[in-house]
Amino acid sequence: GAGAIVGCSNCLTLGGTGQNAVNVGIGTSTPSSLLTLQTSDTYNTKPFITFADSAGTPTLEMRTGTSSTFSLFIGNNSGIANTGTSNVGLGDSALFSIGSGGWNTALGNSALTSNTTGTGNTAVGYNSAANNTSGTGGVAIGYYAARGTGGAYSARNYTIVGTSAGINLQSGGDNNTFFGYQAGSQVTSGFGNILVGPSV
Repeated sequence: GAGAIVGCSNCLTLGGTGQNAVNVGIGTSTPSSLLTLQTSDTYNTKPFITFADSAGTPTLEMRTGTSSTFSLFIGNNSGIANTGTSNVGLGDSALFSIGSGGWNTALGNSALTSNTTGTGNTAVGYNSAANNTSGTGGVAIGYYAARGTGGAYSARNYTIVGTSAGINLQSGGDNNTFFGYQAGSQVTSGFGNILVGPSV
């Protein structure tokens, strides 16, 4: 571009500085910032940015929601079906199935991966709350916490902290509080329990 000056070997410069400074657009002819990425994919299933290994296999993808959803997803297949609002997914397949559900935060591979319509959930850790499809207000922190090994379930307003704590949770297992390694691992649809300690 006009006024572009390269100050190093094997470098690429777009535009210059001062009056020669430019905005760069990918997918738009009217970039509004130094770099503007705009998708033509109505459903935001295609990532904005993909990092791949030497074989071309994606190792990291980044997606956003629409201008009305204010969502952010980083990780392969994270948030690929999102139509909800204010969702954040970080990790491979985190919030993979999220549809109209909103205000969910999933950090970790496959965290809240089956959630479609649930709202206000927080899952931190590999496979945490992975099979919770429509529950609301749940907090699961830890490897396999509140995973739900029996398959898809809907539970609400639980707080489950610890590796494999609440791992067998099923629909109806509402308002439970479990703290500790494998705490509440035998609870399925029981509700209103408070269990503190390992394997209780």
